[in-house]
Amino acid sequence: MSVNFNAKKYFTIKVACAILLFMGFSTKVKADHITGGEFYYTYLGNTSGTISYSVTFKVFMRCNSGRSFNNPAIISIFDRGTNQRITNQNVILSDVETIMIEDTDPCISNPPQVCYTVGYYNFTVSLPASA
Repeated sequence: MSVNFNAKKYFTIKVACAILLFMGFSTKVKADHITGGEFYYTYLGNTSGTISYSVTFKVFMRCNSGRSFNNPAIISIFDRGTNQRITNQNVILSDVETIMIEDTDPCISNPPQVCYTVGYYNFTVSLPASA
């Protein structure tokens, strides 16, 4: 009695089964991306070795993207010297505005539409004094 083993056929069946298995376990994946952002802070003072800052964080997203800003957003603050996390701040979305460029240069033919939704996060943070 002889056994006819076709390695190429066996490998093809194995790969096809693996693909079907992965497709069966796949889930819908979605990612949201910001277009950019700005970060501002103002020194408020030092009280007994604790320094306070007023912080504004602006996040930009394209208009009509179907996305929304995180509310609240989690902002982590790290110690630059040790790379250790000092605190996490749950910050409520303070304001949202839409900005557009409507006056385009007449030299540009078929100018692109420039529109961004801007989310503002304002908060105060007190941190231990450090170098």
